[in-house]
Amino acid sequence: MTEDPHTERKESLGEYLRRQRKERDLSFEDLQKATKIPAKSLRAMEDNDHEALPAAAFTRGFFLLYARHLGIDSDEVLKRYDSEHTLSPTSDRYATPSKLGRQVDTMAARPSMATASTVGFTLVLIIAAIALFSWYFSWNPATYISEKIQGLQEQTATEGNNTVTQQDISVPLVQSQENDIGATHFLTVDFLEDTPITVAIDDTMPEKEVYTKGSTRSWYADETISVIIPAPARVEVFFNGSQVSLPEPRDGVISLRLP
Repeated sequence: MTEDPHTERKESLGEYLRRQRKERDLSFEDLQKATKIPAKSLRAMEDNDHEALPAAAFTRGFFLLYARHLGIDSDEVLKRYDSEHTLSPTSDRYATPSKLGRQVDTMAARPSMATASTVGFTLVLIIAAIALFSWYFSWNPATYISEKIQGLQEQTATEGNNTVTQQDISVPLVQSQENDIGATHFLTVDFLEDTPITVAIDDTMPEKEVYTKGSTRSWYADETISVIIPAPARVEVFFNGSQVSLPEPRDGVISLRLP
């Protein structure tokens, strides 16, 4: 009989999942091997460490795999995750009363006239010193900065294939914030009967495998995942944590290319 995750009101989702796993005499290593969830993410799920989990789309897929493997209500688990993830505390929520008091005092405090006068006088001295230096040495700051920028542009243009432009740098930085498993997309297939499936990851050579009824398989990709399943097929497909409706078969097969 499946137990409702809300039975223990003070029990977190991670504690609930760990208890369900132990009640089924399933070790952490066995669960990790069966679901293919990275050990770091699986540990973070049971420890309620939201900061250590990847993007929400991947994490929802992980919780879905966890729940289905244990035979518990996956919809309730996902609802519980959404609720706890939304209410995930920040450092300010755990601040002590004294710390909060200091923060309020700091926000409420207004700079004194003496401090403002000192800062203003210092700025005037700095500006005057720069103006005197520029006049004495016939140095134009605007010209100097323009020449430096032009020199950097010319250096970048002459580096050829070894040049690393700002665009080249920004792409991997954005991708690294998406998840911590080195992939952009996450596909999970639940097999409701023995089914052959052909999968191609990022336009690589397709690989065909046969999975038995009740098994679950996951794939990761940076760009695209192509799937071919013979029709009719009793499978459930989830992409980035959301279920995908299968298209109408053509020539006896169901073809998917995601995203």
